[in-house]
Amino acid sequence: MNRWEARKGKTRRSIKDTAMRIFLEGGYLATTVEQLIEAADVSRSTFYSHFANKLELLNALVEDHIEHRAVRFRALVDLPVISPESISSWFDDVIKDARSNRDSVTLFRLAVGLDAGIMRQFTQGRDKFSLILSPRFRGFDIRSGTDQEREHHRAAAHFFVIGIEQIFASLADDSWVIDLEVTKTYIARQLIDNI
Repeated sequence: MNRWEARKGKTRRSIKDTAMRIFLEGGYLATTVEQLIEAADVSRSTFYSHFANKLELLNALVEDHIEHRAVRFRALVDLPVISPESISSWFDDVIKDARSNRDSVTLFRLAVGLDAGIMRQFTQGRDKFSLILSPRFRGFDIRSGTDQEREHHRAAAHFFVIGIEQIFASLADDSWVIDLEVTKTYIARQLIDNI
């Protein structure tokens, strides 16, 4: 990467970081592009060279969020041993992550209602997570088998991922009321059953 590309990437990251802060402080709908430009300390042309509009910027933040979540699923797949204990430890990391990102989780939950494209992004993210899980958990393997088997595995993977997402979001806003140890045991059993 040359110096110009590095600087461009740094500017893009700065705009996204600023947008996340401003969206969380004032709300996505109430935030204007002018406020983002001023807070990010960039020119109008610089902003528009990176993002066509505020929604495209929100989409970029959603992509970052999905990639962050993909890292969590890769960590699950990369566990040296799949056991109730290792899954419990992985889930403890998910819990810490949910609690440390509670504001952004709330923003993304609301974003789904703003634009159908964002919902499609999350669905595509679930497919990405399914592909990540596929090598280790054959019950989620969407790469092999008949069309019907692949679709069955895709549904199983999506239901698992949606469950994790719901737990993640509920922990972030403190609405999770089920005992976490029971939750960990259930998740471990579900994963072990799909090896």
